[in-house]
Amino acid sequence: MNKLDWNDLQTFLAIAEEGSLSAAARKLMLTQPTLGRRLKAMEAKAGARLLEAVPRGFVLTSLGESVLGHARTMHEAMTSVERTIEGRDQRLEGLVRVTTVEVLAHYLLLPAIQSLQEKHPGLVVELVPATRSFSLTGREADIAVRLLPFEGNMLVTRKIGKLDHHLFAASSQQVRRPHISDWPAESPLITVLQDQEHLPQVQWFYRHFDAPQFVLRTNDRILQAEATALGMGIACLPHLIEHKVPNIARVHADADPVTLPIYMGVHHDMRNMPRVRVVMDAIIAACQSG
Repeated sequence: MNKLDWNDLQTFLAIAEEGSLSAAARKLMLTQPTLGRRLKAMEAKAGARLLEAVPRGFVLTSLGESVLGHARTMHEAMTSVERTIEGRDQRLEGLVRVTTVEVLAHYLLLPAIQSLQEKHPGLVVELVPATRSFSLTGREADIAVRLLPFEGNMLVTRKIGKLDHHLFAASSQQVRRPHISDWPAESPLITVLQDQEHLPQVQWFYRHFDAPQFVLRTNDRILQAEATALGMGIACLPHLIEHKVPNIARVHADADPVTLPIYMGVHHDMRNMPRVRVVMDAIIAACQSG
């Protein structure tokens, strides 16, 4: 057997954890054919199968199950080395990966990053609006901005602002029904997918409508806003959208707006790297003023 190298282990670990070549390729930022060639080369070196192809993707062989834990340990060690080295990088240039929910990415973080890059043109920000949580410890992102608290002993986190949510309808509908009491109980509503019904903005509907009639579900708040502008129903949306999406208007309610805290997290090895620090400061300022 030829010796496996770090690329081989990355290939094996990504496919094992993601379950398919396409998902693993996206994770490693490679093309699917490239990753397929890496897999074949890895199997040739190993002289044994660690992964078995099945109709839905790949599963671990018994040998692969034995190797997986070691591969994860090596991955954690390697990313720790990378964080330590990068944490000493004093340049205000280079790449900083930021992940957050799509509304904050579009309407709060993007303007802040644009202003920051005018001062530091060598700075490259990789802004990833995503519904899933990217791992800070696994180096999928350097900074994460979320509406839920973080978990992890190696993370430095803080609350950096708040995001108010209000009810919105199409402007033409809001003119006729400016207050929530003007809307009938069976009014069409727009909300998130059912696995997120615990969120405060969804519970608002249950408190104010006896039997909420949800006509569209999507976790993309910008898509919710666009559906609202088309007149498909009422949505509970972040206030940032109010003057950014045309043809929507706030529906007034007696209750206070739904307010969610904004949290920022960074791995403690990266928090003092100048280029990460300057992006963190810009995000904090944007969230506190927004």
